[in-house]
Amino acid sequence: MKKLITNNCSLITAVITAAGKSERMGFFKPFLIFDKEKNITFLEEIVNKYEKINCKKIIVILNKKSFEYYQNQNFTFLNNHKILINNHLEYERFYSVKIGMQNVPENNYVFLQAADNPFLEISLLEKLIENKFPNGYTIPSYKKKGGHPILISPKIVNHIANNSPENSNLKVVLQNFERKYINVQNKNILLNINTPEEYDKLFKN
Repeated sequence: MKKLITNNCSLITAVITAAGKSERMGFFKPFLIFDKEKNITFLEEIVNKYEKINCKKIIVILNKKSFEYYQNQNFTFLNNHKILINNHLEYERFYSVKIGMQNVPENNYVFLQAADNPFLEISLLEKLIENKFPNGYTIPSYKKKGGHPILISPKIVNHIANNSPENSNLKVVLQNFERKYINVQNKNILLNINTPEEYDKLFKN
């Protein structure tokens, strides 16, 4: 199985968008604690999962303040990966997506991953890779609702990097491309953790 994962990931990059202001949470969402015993943050958990499937390259987009926090905490889990800074938060998430795509190696598929959903499963990533879609993107679906992450083709990567305005909307851009749904039984693919109440509900125990 490990050999299969390695081969399938030879032309896949993970782009993790983690530059949001986290205003509703009141704290940087990428650095919320995912595992108290191991003291692992959301972002570290996500990076660990992509490392386990041997992604060729991992790109993380932070904002200036969250990058400073990363440095001040003496974290090291991003030191072997590419960190980009979103200096135009007024364009919201799409600008992070765009600068991420501009740094993806040629002909790579991309896992587009949000930092506020750390519930990644290796089996899900494998399934998306096995069903990668050269003309569009592959999206996991739970009870007919699309979730995270999505796997986008080099064709879309190139379009976002070179042809989409900085203030575009990702959903609108993706409407121009075909999509393939992959049905899964994990409802966590639908989650976005945005408030302290949502965090406590999932992690209080």
